[in-house]
Amino acid sequence: MIYDTNLLINHIRTRNLPPIQTIIPIVVIGELEAFSLKADWGAQKIDFMRYMIDRYPISDIELDIIPVYAQIDAFSQGKLQTLHSNLPPATWAKTISGLLLPRSIWIWNYTQPIMTSITSQLWDCV
Repeated sequence: MIYDTNLLINHIRTRNLPPIQTIIPIVVIGELEAFSLKADWGAQKIDFMRYMIDRYPISDIELDIIPVYAQIDAFSQGKLQTLHSNLPPATWAKTISGLLLPRSIWIWNYTQPIMTSITSQLWDCV
């Protein structure tokens, strides 16, 4: 599962780790770091956030994801009326994550510069 910033913030606030299949996009790490500064998180929350980040693979983004991200962001903030008018939001979200995102993304450990690729077979399980 690829987790967004808001879901991970909830996990950090409740000090619960996400499921083991979680993948964290690199952009979300930047958003978490920025949010921790803006929200004036204490050392315990920041330590847990970094502990959580270290436990999961990090995905890089590719240019073809950016327009999809922009649509999701605009839609989630009520600035875009519809994306697929014939689909309910839950189905639309599955369509976005299942069809429009690349079948292969690069991941690495937050603290180690070792890169690997997720294969299509693994992607289908996520």
